[in-house]
Amino acid sequence: MILAHGWGGNHLGTYNGLFVEAARFFGKRGLNVVRFDFRGSGNSDGGFEDQSVSTMLEDLRALVAHAKTNLTFDGRIILVGYSLGFYVSTFFASKNPPELIGLVGWMGRVSDADEFFSKVTFEQAEFKGYLQHPHGFFIPKEKLAEELKYKSRKAIGKLKVPVLLIYGERDEVTPPPEGIKFQRYYKPSEKVEMKIFRNSTT
Repeated sequence: MILAHGWGGNHLGTYNGLFVEAARFFGKRGLNVVRFDFRGSGNSDGGFEDQSVSTMLEDLRALVAHAKTNLTFDGRIILVGYSLGFYVSTFFASKNPPELIGLVGWMGRVSDADEFFSKVTFEQAEFKGYLQHPHGFFIPKEKLAEELKYKSRKAIGKLKVPVLLIYGERDEVTPPPEGIKFQRYYKPSEKVEMKIFRNSTT
């Protein structure tokens, strides 16, 4: 099981160590769990301004290749993406690598940049030259514009693995309608199961 964190996150998953708890939980049940930092996050090299969907996808591909040659496991992988980590994981999974047997979206982002960010956000980024992340990071406008080439609907349409979507009812960043959108894009939809936790934000 590979846990891919979200935008501005790290291998802990969230401020309260959601990925740490998940890794312990699944590890006790016999699964090998890998947590890692995308470049520009956590303990990895680079600055956050160097990170993009493209670099995250490159990092994920490199990690899977490393796991296949350096880790002891039976060759099957379940990919768990949190928020933007799920968006990136979807594009990785759309190539249908033979080792991938399942995809999990944990508060997963599905919307593309032009839907996820408002028009005002793009205008502000163009005016200032950057977008400021709520955690204080700065993203150059060029990196933000680069995201526009990614279209999740096309990627989702290529998926063949079973998908589990998990959302918190009260999450306002990546709310349950993101999962509903995923279900609409993935045919046949019976391969997708969605769980919504009531009164939960994470």
